[in-house]
Amino acid sequence: MHPRHALRHLAIGLRFSKAAAVLCSSNLLVDDFSRFSNRRNNLGLKASDDGSMTSISVLGDSISFTPRPMSYFYETVPCVDAEASGYEALAFTIKAPQDASITLEMQTMENCSVEAYNSTWRYVMNFTGEPQRIVAPVSSFRGARTSGIAAFNWATWESQSTGFVWELGDVELVCGATS
Repeated sequence: MHPRHALRHLAIGLRFSKAAAVLCSSNLLVDDFSRFSNRRNNLGLKASDDGSMTSISVLGDSISFTPRPMSYFYETVPCVDAEASGYEALAFTIKAPQDASITLEMQTMENCSVEAYNSTWRYVMNFTGEPQRIVAPVSSFRGARTSGIAAFNWATWESQSTGFVWELGDVELVCGATS
């Protein structure tokens, strides 16, 4: 076979194998809080607070809680390779005090066969005081290794409102491009 033809067949094969990769076809529900009494999410993995919340309870398809400044809530996921799977963002519904802010952490690994993780953070702010849907693209976590996503943490609850009951619900990984 002529070398040019061999290269062309190799390029076609590489494109075909990339297209044959298993990409998501819909969003992945991480937690609707139906299993919160067992401290598990819909994927059967750990989901809980660190035990330092003033209060936390299930409220329909969400949780309601009153955090302390250093409290956190976490969701673990099976190792997700965002690039190979097509999951490009974390989405969740939250009710937070107007003008509050939080820190959202994504824990990632070099790849799914490595156990040591790296933490990357981003701020989420401009809350309205009403329930709102937040979509955080994995690319917005600077320095994250998106080939091995392991967990998400909500923390650093900054607000001028004391005693506000926060709500968190419908946590999912978003399939496909995000705007």
